[in-house]
Amino acid sequence: MLTTEQFEKAKQFIYRNGDLLTRKRFAYHFEKASKQAVLDALACYQNDDGGFGHGLELDFMCPASSGICMEMALGYLLELEIHDGPVFENAIKWILTNQTKNGDLPHPTDNVKAYPHGNWWEEDSDRIISIAGLLGKMKRSHPDIDTRAAAIFGETYIPFPEEIGTYAYPAALYLRYAEGTEKYSAQLEQLETAFPKMLKKEAWHHPLFFCHNRWDSEEIPPSTWQSEAQRVVATLQEDGGILIEQYAQLPWWRPLWTLDMLITLKRKQLIKIQ
Repeated sequence: MLTTEQFEKAKQFIYRNGDLLTRKRFAYHFEKASKQAVLDALACYQNDDGGFGHGLELDFMCPASSGICMEMALGYLLELEIHDGPVFENAIKWILTNQTKNGDLPHPTDNVKAYPHGNWWEEDSDRIISIAGLLGKMKRSHPDIDTRAAAIFGETYIPFPEEIGTYAYPAALYLRYAEGTEKYSAQLEQLETAFPKMLKKEAWHHPLFFCHNRWDSEEIPPSTWQSEAQRVVATLQEDGGILIEQYAQLPWWRPLWTLDMLITLKRKQLIKIQ
């Protein structure tokens, strides 16, 4: 599926174009480097208040802590299987301290506009839903976070939409992994019905491989992983990096997407170097 030449080109592309965190993640997954080195790189994005900023989400360069950067950080901690320690515990404190009255984690709006950002990030809402799902997946749910996330989920996703898109992943994380979602069993069933349609409709985005902790589920059959893997490997370019035409104006994502693809292929035992 992935040739030795393709893998080597992907490695060169990541080391040439990726930031330090991306390079450390590659070294950990494929070169037997230490987990601590990745954690140390991630900690550079953590502020004194326990939150994360500084462009951890690559279209959001504001140094101040934000919900979307916290979501990214928890995804990396999940990848590293780190569910405790100062970086994690300080992150939880930030979430609990910075939730608004309704429990969400909105952006520091004025700060966002002072730094480079995608215009779609000038506002944010419902981020606590994905965070509750990630914490559930890590087996580190917190009752105060779950209670407020449940209220926001009810306001946002009931009635549950018949069709979902790639960026509906907060609902998937929440329904599949968060604590206390038994009352939303009907919505989970609707999600799983809509999920294959989403994969087909948004095939260009490769949802299972980019930001790989968002849509992953043990319920996805091996045949789906196999077919999705073949499609995503086919997007590798001669320079070694993934290219999504619709996001060609965002080239800084290419090393990260390329690494996420390699990690997911490895995790699903789909890398067969020839």
